[in-house]
Amino acid sequence: MARAHSRPDAMGGRRRKSDTCYSRRTGTTALMRRFTAPALILSSSAALTAQAVRVDVRNAVTNLPVPYSTIALFPGDAVRFTNDSGAFSFAELSSGPYRLVVRSIGYVPYDTTITVAAQPIAVHVGLQELAIELPPVTVVGRTCLNPGPPIRDSEPQLAAIFDQLRENAARYRLLSDQYPFLYALERRVWDDPAPKHGDTLVVDTLELRSDVHRPYKPGNLVSMQPGTRGRMERILRLPTVIDLADPAFHTAHCFTFAGVDTIDGSQTWRVDFYAAERLHAPDVAGSAWLDADTYQLRQLTFRLTRPERVLPSMQDLEATVVFGDLLPSVSVPVHIASKSEVKGRRPLVGHETQRLLRVNFLKTPPGRP
Repeated sequence: MARAHSRPDAMGGRRRKSDTCYSRRTGTTALMRRFTAPALILSSSAALTAQAVRVDVRNAVTNLPVPYSTIALFPGDAVRFTNDSGAFSFAELSSGPYRLVVRSIGYVPYDTTITVAAQPIAVHVGLQELAIELPPVTVVGRTCLNPGPPIRDSEPQLAAIFDQLRENAARYRLLSDQYPFLYALERRVWDDPAPKHGDTLVVDTLELRSDVHRPYKPGNLVSMQPGTRGRMERILRLPTVIDLADPAFHTAHCFTFAGVDTIDGSQTWRVDFYAAERLHAPDVAGSAWLDADTYQLRQLTFRLTRPERVLPSMQDLEATVVFGDLLPSVSVPVHIASKSEVKGRRPLVGHETQRLLRVNFLKTPPGRP
């Protein structure tokens, strides 16, 4: 039977809010468009090496460090995490203008130009907290005729929430690719009802690399591979959180705000997505839940569309990914549970779980010099 192979590319106190918009740390209720630009202070620093740039990222209101922000300097292709103090240094830079981009979940992105000369400089960035006005909950059908990201001019609130979902995915991709690691998963596979002969439960351990992942291609999720019991099985390779940052995924799905839910006692904002109607092969629909305080991704569910085209007797296949914090503001999958239902003379429900056991970085971990 077909099983969901939910291969992750890595591991896997509430505050009262208003009904419109809020800032997650200071409680202000200004619309996000009213924020001023992030603060920037340039200064010389004799302690730095020649033609070097040191960036220090802090909350513009509290002056506290914003740990593990993402920072990029262009020209160049390096995007890196700051350390747990919000700092990062670029060394051995050529003189000239550079574009500096700083991002962190829950903050207005910072984008400016700096000039590198013979003297090293220190850049002090004060990030403004993001306030998002909750969009209205819209009851829509599951038909996706006009796929693509939310249109900012007509759906500004949904577009702002979508930006945070995409930022979670981009941070996860940065962690997986720029800071590769080996990770081990405990996998459990069983059927209900159990077979009359053979193992009722198969338990094994997988060890995988974070920087080896299959790009999402619309309608291209199913393949044939040897299964856990040694026989060929249809394997559904579900998208991962990384794919939520991929334009190919965006242009193949519609997105809508589905309201406020509670997960483990914390309020979350739910975003639903639906596969484009033009996709005739199996793909996925699902939901993503962002923490209403931090905007970090907490849970993700994928549901197979057109399951009967994977297996005529298949009724449903769904996988749920639960996220935890590997680093501050860096959410990663820690547990995956999938379930597939097959109808017929002998109805069958297949189960698979994957649980993170350990992580070993192959290079320097994020935040280390």
